[in-house]
Parts: sequence; C-alpha cells; structure tokens
Amino acid sequence: MTCLRFRLAATCIAVVSAFATTASADVEVRGDGACVDLAALQTQVQSTLLAHKPKGAAEITIRIHFQRTDSGASKVSLVILLPDESLALEREYELTAQDCPSAGDLLVVVISDFLEELPAKHWSAPTQTETETKTKTKTETKTKVANVPASEHTISLALASAGLFALDTSNGETVMLAQAEVGAEVSLLAKTSWFVGLGLRGSTKHDLGAGSFRPMSYLADVGFVQGKQLTWGLRLRGGAVRVVGSGYDTNFRQWLPAAELGAQLGYQWRDWQVRAMLLATPVRHNITVENRDDVLSLPRFRLGLGIRYAIGRKKL
Repeated sequence: MTCLRFRLAATCIAVVSAFATTASADVEVRGDGACVDLAALQTQVQSTLLAHKPKGAAEITIRIHFQRTDSGASKVSLVILLPDESLALEREYELTAQDCPSAGDLLVVVISDFLEELPAKHWSAPTQTETETKTKTKTETKTKVANVPASEHTISLALASAGLFALDTSNGETVMLAQAEVGAEVSLLAKTSWFVGLGLRGSTKHDLGAGSFRPMSYLADVGFVQGKQLTWGLRLRGGAVRVVGSGYDTNFRQWLPAAELGAQLGYQWRDWQVRAMLLATPVRHNITVENRDDVLSLPRFRLGLGIRYAIGRKKL
C-alpha cells in the first residue's frame, strides 16, 4: 500500500499494521529484546512476509527469540518453518549494545533475502496424501526408535586415591608397610563398567641391616566393576617398582617388574565411590644387603581403603 500524501502517512501505517495482524502469516517475536522494539520488529517482519508471499500460498512460520546473556549482550535466534513444519532456516546472532539499534533491520534483511530466493513450491501446503504419508513415516520412526534401547554407555574420567597396608611374613621376618596411592581412571560405564587407569604408589621405608629401603610403584591397570550402588569388581595391574636404599655404604637403586591381581567391594553415591580392596602379587622380590645375610621380601598382599571421584562424564 502506498500513501500519496504525507498527511495520510499515519493512517496508512495503521491500516497496514492491522492487515498484517489479522493475516494468516505466523510471526512470533518474544524475549528480552534489550534495545530492540519487539512490537515494531514484529510489524516489520509481518509486512516483509506478506510482501513476498504469493497469492493463495500457505502459511510460513517465522520465530524470533531474544535472550540476554550473562555478559550483558543479547543473543537472538531466527527460525523459519515451511507450511509442512519442516525447518527452512535457522540462524543465531550475538548482539552487543552497539548492534542493537540496527538489529531489527538486519533481521528483516535476512528474512527478506531468504524469502526472495525461496522456490514457489515451498509456499504450497502439503496435500492430504503427503500429510498422511509423513504422519505414517513419523509414527513408524517413533515406533522403531522406541523398540531400540537407548545407549546407556558413558565415558567417565575419575581421580582415585587409596591407603594401603602391605604385609609379608616370608624369610622369617615380618614386613609391614603403610602405602598411599593416587591415580586416574577412564571408565566405560554400562551394566558392566570396564576401566583402565594409571597410578603412583608410595611407601614408608623399612629398616634392613644398617640402612633402610623404600619402594615406589608405577602401575597401569585394567578391570571391570558391576553394580549401581553396591559394587564389586576385579582388576589386573602391571608396571614397575623402584626400590631405593638409604643409609648404606653403597645405596643401590633398582627397577623391578610388578604385577597384581585385585578384588574390590564398593559403595557408589552420585560421582563418589568408596571401596575396599585386596591386592595380591604372584611375583616375589627379595631385598638383600651386600656382603650380609640380611634378606627381606617385598610384601605380596595389600589391604586398602580407597575413594574415587568422577570429574567428568560424556554420553556416547
């Protein structure tokens, strides 16, 4: 509609606005528009839609949603749906305070350019046969999806620590060590959860002859856990033990192979797990002092209490 005289401009605008409001075009503008006049923007978008809409065409839906972010800026999303409710356009913009005055014009230009390039066939409403076919397809798809169990697999990254009491009574001597370990585990969470991990274990020193020794373990493990709240599992560990002497004429440092088989019982609460562990090693290592008969064995059994905390999860 064109106004021939300036004194009739206000009347013409009112007529166009009233026509756009009562038209079949579906335009929705909502949210915190900050410095954008939402009512004026809706009128502009309705007018743009009507200007491009062919005669007798079906409804196209335009949705504009403003949302204020924590930084004080505004986020605006633009969605255009075809008459058959399929998605035709989806855009998202970040607006600063300086962008707001021109944001409405920008959106109108984007919408106008899109509608101008939209093929005529997309303005047509779907026929009854097409509607029935799509409805049937959606129903069949939903049925198939419902019959396929949703994936319950989740990858979890966790930190773990434990306090251990190590004991060995071979060679006529009792060796008792207090040990502490820290590590990280990556788990594939499911009905049976499999995990791999890396750990570092330190020990108190133990006297032997004129000096003492201290073992330090570097371990990698793999295992599984079952149960949701009350859990149980097995693990296999391998790695190396570094034994360092102290107080001798010659303090040797020796790398030794390490292998352990462990069982655990635990209690799971949200991302936390408390667990009791029993660990045994089939490998025996004897510690001797050069030129002396002093002999001790590294402990082959360990009993411990540990805690595990999942710091991150991601569903597959």
